[in-house]
Order: sequence, then structure tokens, then C-alpha cells
Amino acid sequence: MNLEVSSHGTPEMPDELAGPLPRKVEMDSTGALFLWIVVLIFVVGGAISCGWFVFDSNKQIRQRAALRSDGREVVGVVTGLPTGRGTESVKYSFTFKGKDFSGEARIPGHAGIVLHEQDRIVIRFLPSNPAINHPDAWEWSALMGLDAIGFQIFCAALVGVTLIFLCRERRLVCEGKAVPGVVTSCTPDDRQFKVKYEFRTEDGILMTGSNSREDSYETGACIWILYLPQRPQRNCSYPLPGYSVLG
Repeated sequence: MNLEVSSHGTPEMPDELAGPLPRKVEMDSTGALFLWIVVLIFVVGGAISCGWFVFDSNKQIRQRAALRSDGREVVGVVTGLPTGRGTESVKYSFTFKGKDFSGEARIPGHAGIVLHEQDRIVIRFLPSNPAINHPDAWEWSALMGLDAIGFQIFCAALVGVTLIFLCRERRLVCEGKAVPGVVTSCTPDDRQFKVKYEFRTEDGILMTGSNSREDSYETGACIWILYLPQRPQRNCSYPLPGYSVLG
């Protein structure tokens, strides 16, 4: 980039911005690439979570149907209670044909159940496979997996927001009109600086904007701004951290 200052105090336009639109851009390995990696991680994480939820829900539905049709009741004993906030599972054990079996189940949120260790609890199990069991009075529901659904929604929302940001930033670098701007303030913002600026569009309209930068600027310093002519409120000081222009 050519950032030399002209004799009039206005920085000369960077060479790579002087070409025709749309510009050819490439992803900055330290900016947009990191965000794309984050998107990939959450897409994979959300897909795994969604797949597990579907698999587990289908398994639970089949097991509950088998317990209702072929299950047998037995009195079991509570062996473990929720140990902390967010933990809703209770452990229990029971005996069948002289053998001990154990299980774990989530307490229905609407049940208002209060349990203590060694409390008696009625368990329904399959005689053909006692490992399939569940407290008889606690009906399973897919709504008990709301935490998994919430995680999937969070992943989808984060991916959506990040993709929108990346696409908006790329479009600004590709199609943005380059004009000189003036820094109106520069204040520390965590490990960076919050830079506010103003500029005039080709139509003479005064616009303002701001973004974070690693470097500090003096008030009144001249910088280059990219903005979309059809939406001048979409603007950013150049260079943008996510993409760079191919000269």
C-alpha cells in the first residue's frame, strides 16, 4: 500500500484501491480465516449435537414403548442425588433374580419431586434386559432435551451472525467506494483503539462511522474510507481486518 501523505495533507489513495470495481480480494489469514474456522467448528458441533439429540430421542421413544408394553415394576433405592446446579439426574439401583442393576434418570422439571438417598422408588424395567429401566412415574419427554436444542439454536445463531459479518465485510472491500476521511476521536478500547471518523460521499453528504484499530490515530488525521454508494451508512476505515485487496 502507498500511504504517503500528499502536499495538501491528504493521504494518497492506496494503489490497490484505484482499480476498477469490483476489486479482487483475498482472505486475511489472521482475520476472516479465524472467523471461518469458528464457523466450521460451530457447524460441526451443532451437527453432532443435533445428530445425537435425534439418535437419543429415537432410542428413548423405543425404550419407553417397550417398557410400557413389556416392563415389570420393582422397588429400587435412590443411590445418588444431583450434586450441583444444572445437574438433574438421580441414580438408583434395584435387584432382579439376585442380581443388582443400576440406572440414572433426569427428574422431570414439572414434577416437584424431592428425594433423599436410600429413598424407595418404583422402577420399571424389561425382564429380558434389565439394563433398560426407568422410574415408573417419570415419563420421558423430548422437551427434557431442551438444553441440546438450546445449544443447537446458539450454534445456528452464531454461525448466521458470523457469516453475515464476513459477507458484508467482503462486499465492502470488493464494491466499496474509496474516499478520504478525518478522524474525529480515538480512544483506548480494550487492547485496541476505537476510531471515530467522518467523511463525505460523492454526493457531498456528510457521514460518520467508527471501527476498532490496533494503531492509534491523532484527532484530525486523514484516513481512507470505504463505503457502499447505495448504503453509505455501511462504511469502514481502510484496511479492513478480514480481507485484503489484490493489487
